[in-house]
Amino acid sequence: ILERGGRHGCVLRLLPSLLISDAELEVFLDKFEQALLAAGVKPV
Repeated sequence: ILERGGRHGCVLRLLPSLLISDAELEVFLDKFEQALLAAGVKPV
């Protein structure tokens, strides 16, 4: 689950299942990083 939060809705809250495996988490993080880069978000 992904939701917006924060004072002006500028925070992304990630709410993964508590039963997520390390492999599933790695796949998600890789794809999320790719999506952020494609959207023009610069790494910090």
